[in-house]
Amino acid sequence: MQYSGMTSKQKRIIERDVESLFSPGAFLPNPTLEDIKQLDFFHPTVKINRGTLFLSDKGEAALKRITDLVCGMPALSDSVSRRETSTEVLKSYNEWLEKFLQPTGQEFVEGIAKTLMATVKDYEFLIKVEGLDLKDQDCIELGSVRVQRSNRALLENVKFEGALTFESMYDEFKDSLWLIGRVKGSSDVASELSEYRATLTVGILAVCGALLYKGAVWRSRIRAVISPLENRSATSSLRWEVGGNNPSYSRKTLSDMKRTPILCSYI
Repeated sequence: MQYSGMTSKQKRIIERDVESLFSPGAFLPNPTLEDIKQLDFFHPTVKINRGTLFLSDKGEAALKRITDLVCGMPALSDSVSRRETSTEVLKSYNEWLEKFLQPTGQEFVEGIAKTLMATVKDYEFLIKVEGLDLKDQDCIELGSVRVQRSNRALLENVKFEGALTFESMYDEFKDSLWLIGRVKGSSDVASELSEYRATLTVGILAVCGALLYKGAVWRSRIRAVISPLENRSATSSLRWEVGGNNPSYSRKTLSDMKRTPILCSYI
């Protein structure tokens, strides 16, 4: 079990914090409208019987400590983002409250860890590549990733549904070279890993191009089309679970980049 991998001190912290979360002191007592207005926009709340309860400093601190400890679990630390962990901790807490049940620290943490581990999948990703000429080759293998010409057959194995159709996705990517790779993680981590590996791959190709052209870096303009800041236009990427299930399409514009904080990368 995930909980058994924790130290005795960590277990004591979790048991104490879970007790705190299920005590009256975890919530602000009868907050006024002015009290609520002074809270941060992202202040944690729970909903019970259509009512909203605002966590006190004590409750918020307990929730944060538990989140930190769950994030540090070896099985989760490199596979699930902090945002996903924090969301699941609060969601699980709310579910226990709605049931009017108080779990032990072990029950609370193991339920969260089990749910988060279920989100860890093997994914394939597709990102456009510019500035590279494959000449007479159809594909270049670069370790766990490859650069290839557009290929209808590859996308035919993806199980598109709803507004995400095969034709619309193929039309989006067909006029570019494709960088294809495989990553493992939750949705957040898979997305970051995809971009990280794309950037690393084109970086290696750019260095090779610079050496080939004897230092004339300006002749090596290889790049992965993942950042609107560089391309000055919307960029697209596609990801699906290995086997073709649950495809996810991402489109970013320059305005998205300006208002979205940059997340850390995972190697």
